[in-house]
Amino acid sequence: MPKFKSEFPYLEVAIGIAQTSMNGKVFLDTNILVYVYDLFDAAKQARSIAIVDGLVRTARAIVSTQVLGEFIAATTWPRRQLLSAEEAIERVF
Repeated sequence: MPKFKSEFPYLEVAIGIAQTSMNGKVFLDTNILVYVYDLFDAAKQARSIAIVDGLVRTARAIVSTQVLGEFIAATTWPRRQLLSAEEAIERVF
């Protein structure tokens, strides 16, 4: 997958996970938010926590309502449940 360089070294991620816009904000994809709660892959979890944390702390993160809905569906999927429905909704609100 192609990469893009950021002024933040920890934000060197594959296009499709997060993309910068002209105003310096970064749109977060569903996958990166799901990986924050994915205990099955510690490497992805650690990287996603660092990315999301850095973007939130610098007020650069953008999340669409569609991504929030997809996050709830993905984290509460019965075959690989990462959060209960209550926990997922609590994270969104």
